[in-house]
Amino acid sequence: MPSIAHLIRRRHNRKARQAQTRHSQRLWSGLVIGTVALAILIPLSVIFGLAGILYFRSLQHMPSSAETIYLDPIIGATDLLDRNSTTVLYSVQDPLGNNRRWLNIETLPQYVIDATIQQEDPDYLRVGGFRFFNTVERLWNYILGYPVNKDISIAGRLADTTLVPPARESNLDDALLHLVYSAEVQRRFTPRRVLEWYLNTAYYGNDAYGIDAAAQVYFAKSAVDLTLDEAAMLAAIPLAPRFNPFDDEVAARGRQSALLRDMENAGLIDTNQFDIAAATETTIRSDLAQVPFIAPDFSIYAREQAEDLLNAQGLDGARLIARGGLSITTTLDLDMYYQTECLLRVHLAQLNNANPASVTTLHNQPCVASDFLGEPFGFDTSSMPDSGSIVLHDVQTGEILTMVGAATETAYEPGPVLHPFVYLSGFLSGNSNPAKMLLDIPQDFAGVTEGSVYIPSNPDGVYRGPINLRDAMVANLLTPVAEVADREGLSSVLSIAHQIGINSLRDGQDANIFDLSLVERGGTVSVLDVTYAYSVFASMGAIQGVDTEPVGIGYRSRDPIAVLKIEDAEGNILWEYTENDVALNRIPRLEPEIAYLVNDILSDNSTRRGVLNLRDEPFNVGRPAAVVNGLTQNQSDSWTVGYTPQLAIGVHLRRNDDEAMSLSAYGYEAATPIWQALTRFAHERYNHQAAGWARPEKIVDYVVCEKSGLIPPPNSDCNRRSEIFHIDAPPTQEDIYWRTVRINSDTGQLASSTTPAYLVVERTYFEPPSPARDWWVSNNLELPPTTYDTLSVPDEFQKVQINAPADFSYVGGSVEIRGFIEPENLVSWRLRYGAGLNPTSWINIGEVQTTYEQGQSLGTWNTSNLDSLYTVELSAEYSDGSRSNTAVQVTVDNIPPTVRLNTIDDSQLYRFPVQTTIPLRAEVDDNFTIDRVEFYHNGVLVYIDEAEPFEFDFIIERTGIEIFNATAFDRVGNEARAELELEVIRGTTLGQ
Repeated sequence: MPSIAHLIRRRHNRKARQAQTRHSQRLWSGLVIGTVALAILIPLSVIFGLAGILYFRSLQHMPSSAETIYLDPIIGATDLLDRNSTTVLYSVQDPLGNNRRWLNIETLPQYVIDATIQQEDPDYLRVGGFRFFNTVERLWNYILGYPVNKDISIAGRLADTTLVPPARESNLDDALLHLVYSAEVQRRFTPRRVLEWYLNTAYYGNDAYGIDAAAQVYFAKSAVDLTLDEAAMLAAIPLAPRFNPFDDEVAARGRQSALLRDMENAGLIDTNQFDIAAATETTIRSDLAQVPFIAPDFSIYAREQAEDLLNAQGLDGARLIARGGLSITTTLDLDMYYQTECLLRVHLAQLNNANPASVTTLHNQPCVASDFLGEPFGFDTSSMPDSGSIVLHDVQTGEILTMVGAATETAYEPGPVLHPFVYLSGFLSGNSNPAKMLLDIPQDFAGVTEGSVYIPSNPDGVYRGPINLRDAMVANLLTPVAEVADREGLSSVLSIAHQIGINSLRDGQDANIFDLSLVERGGTVSVLDVTYAYSVFASMGAIQGVDTEPVGIGYRSRDPIAVLKIEDAEGNILWEYTENDVALNRIPRLEPEIAYLVNDILSDNSTRRGVLNLRDEPFNVGRPAAVVNGLTQNQSDSWTVGYTPQLAIGVHLRRNDDEAMSLSAYGYEAATPIWQALTRFAHERYNHQAAGWARPEKIVDYVVCEKSGLIPPPNSDCNRRSEIFHIDAPPTQEDIYWRTVRINSDTGQLASSTTPAYLVVERTYFEPPSPARDWWVSNNLELPPTTYDTLSVPDEFQKVQINAPADFSYVGGSVEIRGFIEPENLVSWRLRYGAGLNPTSWINIGEVQTTYEQGQSLGTWNTSNLDSLYTVELSAEYSDGSRSNTAVQVTVDNIPPTVRLNTIDDSQLYRFPVQTTIPLRAEVDDNFTIDRVEFYHNGVLVYIDEAEPFEFDFIIERTGIEIFNATAFDRVGNEARAELELEVIRGTTLGQ
């Protein structure tokens, strides 16, 4: 038994161990908690520390409000020069010089403030202000490389337009500067003071920085004296400075009107104020407008491009050009500009039956280009075009050599110049090739609104029936291009046009107003955009130009080049387009093979002449040239756009009053002569040798049948043509539309085995697809005969007869053959069949027989593996050595028809009692002929149709689910069945 001391010692040791365990547990818990705390605090410290470093580093370069209003000293005016740097086209300088001042927001009329807020950020004064956690979150997203949404408030625009540009020399990222500055101005200032800063520094176009400068430039007054209508016009400018009253007065007044309406709707002005301001035609001061001396539209475009190029290098392009004394060498060939301008002037005078005021250029030199104009057409001069725009573009370098007229305005309906993009979409999708059969016949297409229909018609009023895509494309026929656009989808067509170079015809809001009629009317484009897009075809699929910010997702990222070099006042080169840049700035947009297909078709003058029956050659320029020509539907726009491998030229004519022009169907007398003359003159002047487009290795030739574009089957006699194809998309289907048949030349009927040989001839016919059959027949075009020749030996002179099947009947499956054989002196008889009307080989039906009993079956013919026209012959041999035979021709049909049941209007939902009928249509195909179609409703036969089109109008008597069936029978009795389930709901209007 342990002693008391021993027990006490054990108890003490146990307590010591327990205390040590508790101490260890506390120590480890402390370590774990400390580790977790450090794991949290250290990253947070890093986050806030790094964010703070970036934030405060950026602030070191943030300009003050005073620095943003007092600009750098004026060095001098900026000159834009022609490509030889010898002639000043445009001299740009700050119109106010150093006479600028800061206006306190309290001195401005309230409607000036309200107009700016309504236009820029209606909720800014209410919700604007610094948000700490939002700023930290955006900084952390920036650090981690995540997308950081821009601040689009007035504070964000102030940062973008005023604070970031002068801080770019810090080499900090623009996104970081924007983030920090937009937050910091809202931390330091109230929303009202931020708005004051913005009003004093925003860019209002024409080198007007700040609302006071803008008021002086456009209205010759201080901003404190602005009227409501003037305030609305100015407030609408900063978001789109190019739409200012000097550069685009129409757009400026339109935006002014829209802003006044928005202010009324927002309760910022009352109805009386709106009425007075809207009725006031704001007077615009013009003495400070800086108008280019030469080629105004080109010069303004070149200036804008120079600003963009400088901005892309981190400089303030607008301010540098206004105050920096730069020298900008443009791409304009001045002599070519003068020649192009006088060519346009001379031709417009001819069209209007007047002699041009002068046959010299604007610089008093001979108008040599006009010598390339042909003899004037004979035409009605009552309403001829009186204005025009022309672009001459160097395909290889991307440079604009000449621009005459308002070529940059997005103001002209595209009509025919949109067609190549439609066909291009078909080539890219693989649904089309140059040989594909299209239908130039009256066709209905869905319009843009419910129930509306678009029915295109060619300008000359002539339909040409089934036609190859090459013929339709080169002749700008409307129904075929609408057919392709309908199949490809207009959105796909526009998407491709945007990628190639068209910056208008926007998706989104505008897309809902476009339907297939866009191929002849509606929408607007610029002559420069169209010519630039066509240059992509000319360069075999490459887009050549300078980098630009796309106007939207999926749009071009290049612009045609208008600037060659930018130098500062000391002669230092700020930007230059060199020979090395020519290669670097080429971006593939199309496969060369696809571009070649377009070029080969559009340059096919012989096909164009044949399709349009042209006696003259309005597009002959003595070298390979692709061209598109035509008018918009109401003859308000005349287009001719064409190109060679060296140059692309776009010509557009119209009337200043926007009225229709009195031109011929395709307007050959309008834009075409200018295009033809300028193409000849320019290539001669630049000494460009005649050249076509090198044929890519992947372009191959195939022989196809005319019209159908399909491969000729063996022994086919279809009319043939050679056509080009992409090697990866060759023709694969054999032709099914051309038929060669033997006919009786005397009766025109199908020849039979009893037709005398001297009357049998072979003739080849084209059988159009079913949608074109009515048009074909109505135009008295030949179809193969359907009845057989009845010229034969009378039955009474024959000792053998076939009674069943009947001659020219349709059979299938197992066919029992019955007839009669004269038994007297019979030696043997046999039954056989052969393919066609005049078989070259025969197959016996059963064995040769030596006896015959009247009434017996002659034999059973198994046709299960056959499908075509056959001749069945019965022959007998008699003891006197004579022979007797007879034959019948039958069509063996073991293939059932196919049937698809749908509604004529493709609707799946009907509203009763607004709609009273459901128009059903059975689309039936058969290898030979259809006997009838039976329509069933809920299993009950309701109608039998024995002739195309197979249609039935079902009368609606109730709501609910309706089930319809259609059973199609061919002449043999083969059948096919289709079902359609529709819903009828109650509705009082179609849109309910």
